[in-house]
Amino acid sequence: MIKTVQAEAPISPEVLAGLGADQLVYVKAIDVGGEAMFGIYSALGAQIGTAPTREVAFALAVQNGVEPMSVH
Repeated sequence: MIKTVQAEAPISPEVLAGLGADQLVYVKAIDVGGEAMFGIYSALGAQIGTAPTREVAFALAVQNGVEPMSVH
């Protein structure tokens, strides 16, 4: 059973966008100087790292205590 909670006041788009920002990273394929790599991005969109493979990017995220998500 899912419990719902009624908010006291409306949540602004900025606050809503930041929810979970410290718990998630996004991984997507990127090109770095002609080489295929995988960028690691904060939930707010800042690139915070690169990895040679998707698997390594996900492992780095997990090792740092955040949940990786794929971006297509």
